[in-house]
Amino acid sequence: MFLISKSRVQDGFIVTIVGIVLTVAVIVCAWSIYPGYEWWQRDLSTLGRIYIRTANGKEPYYYFSVYNFALLIWGISCIPFWGARALLMESRGAVLRTLICGLLMGLGVMNIGITPADAPTQMHVVGSMTAILAFCVCMFSLKKADEPFNWQWFGLFLACIPLYFIFQWTKKNYLPYGSALFQKSFVLLIFTYMVTQSVLLYRQVRGGVREIQAEAVELTRKFGAWAIFLGAFAMLALMLIGTLVFPGHAQEVGFNWQKHWMSIMGNIFLTDAEGKQFVYRYFMIYNGALSVGGICIAMYWFSRSLGVGRNWLGRTVMIAGLVMGAALTGIGMAPSGTLKLHRISINMLILTVVIMLILLLLKKSGDAMKFRFRVAWLVIICGLGLFFSLNIGGRPVRIQGQKILVLTTALWLASQGFSQLKIDNGKLKIEEELPEV
Repeated sequence: MFLISKSRVQDGFIVTIVGIVLTVAVIVCAWSIYPGYEWWQRDLSTLGRIYIRTANGKEPYYYFSVYNFALLIWGISCIPFWGARALLMESRGAVLRTLICGLLMGLGVMNIGITPADAPTQMHVVGSMTAILAFCVCMFSLKKADEPFNWQWFGLFLACIPLYFIFQWTKKNYLPYGSALFQKSFVLLIFTYMVTQSVLLYRQVRGGVREIQAEAVELTRKFGAWAIFLGAFAMLALMLIGTLVFPGHAQEVGFNWQKHWMSIMGNIFLTDAEGKQFVYRYFMIYNGALSVGGICIAMYWFSRSLGVGRNWLGRTVMIAGLVMGAALTGIGMAPSGTLKLHRISINMLILTVVIMLILLLLKKSGDAMKFRFRVAWLVIICGLGLFFSLNIGGRPVRIQGQKILVLTTALWLASQGFSQLKIDNGKLKIEEELPEV
């Protein structure tokens, strides 16, 4: 029997509030370091552009990753927010719609950062539209029994539709800065919605007004298991496609499995055989693979934390899982050769994987074989992680070790999802607080 603590839902709303606050803080940091950024005249996407206009013309702007990391934090925060809301819903359809659209909203927000506005691709706009549509479906497709319809919020977001077109039509002649102000106001409105709803639902759950639904818990756990199982293989497939379309770097032609790090496929700036720098058009394939894997990891560990048992352990699993997903996506948000954020993200990913393996060992299990498998995964991944992080061996050996580490970690995650699919989620019990021992 699985014991589900009500505090896990409350933790989800608290993490959402912290995530939104951090998002705003990082956006302010990106604004402060961007040369000559005019808040009332430029849109937010300017902060994440790969080029900046100077007196000498266009030059590469290597601090674009700072703003994109704000989008990363926001995207990951969508998982605990919509995941916790789904646990309070009675309708099976509403639960699935909220989980699917919540995952798509997080993926869309992160895709905005993965593909800067001035990159040679339209995926930046696709990410924006995906996030907005998923958000609207989450808000307005709920039955009254699942979520009391809030006409105030409905009116505000409905008014944004004609306002958007008005600002687009008038920006050339009458309101040149209207669209930039509208974009910031719309983003602020979504932030306000997520924070106020988190506070409201937190109080309702704590006061006993809203209850966790057993069927919603079962659906969430299965959805998270399927997300990581399919997401791990989708990530590997996209990485493989990235190797096939990679044009090469410097004197190399194509992707060289013996000489190239995998991260080179996500670089926006490459060098041709003549030493000239150019923008790689398909960088978003590899970085998109990382964002798909990252959001699925966050969803899985949020769902997995529901059945861990002890309060502190479940809470730690949820937070470590969200950080793990953010770290994986962060590798693509800050391509190698731009900022130290790339290396920090890699080390954070390895660290959170090791921490998660240790946490799973602390989870009580009567199955001795399952415990042995957990120990085996810990030894293998820790060994590969230390080999890679401590620069053990020559460059060719470490390059191959990186690829083995990526494949091993993906298979471990897929196996975790597969094992959760076999669990009988119907045998669960919801408690106010779980015993710590």
